[in-house]
Amino acid sequence: MDGKAGNPVRVTPVGILYTRGNEQVKPSGKWLTAISLRLEATEQPEHLAPPIDGGGFFWRGPDSEELIATGDGEALSAPWVGRAPSLVARNIQPGEPEIAVIGFDLPQAGGTLQFKTPDGTTTRWELPRRTTGRGLDRVRSALAEFGIKS
Repeated sequence: MDGKAGNPVRVTPVGILYTRGNEQVKPSGKWLTAISLRLEATEQPEHLAPPIDGGGFFWRGPDSEELIATGDGEALSAPWVGRAPSLVARNIQPGEPEIAVIGFDLPQAGGTLQFKTPDGTTTRWELPRRTTGRGLDRVRSALAEFGIKS
């Protein structure tokens, strides 16, 4: 996929974690969801366009056309926000892959993760329906601080 300036960025979802939270932290949907992404610019430094620039990450359910953006619902108040590496102001470097975590407040597990560029190009990944993968250690630590099992 291309970054905001049109340079290629390799993005690979490498982990997903679903939690229902607890009495302190609850999703407005059914699941607070953290997705870890492996990011690497392939030619020159780049960053991914946020929704304010007409791009960004979205979730779509299996039988729905409704898109849910990162940060909708209670996603911005998830315990890992500010503790796990995020996409905010991230300058992705060639040859230096790194992990970033995005969060969603979802009505169901699974579905499709989508990234839309400002020009409307969309890349899609099917998501597993259960917690799996890597890159979520800081998410798990943050959940543990709130007494939430992961």
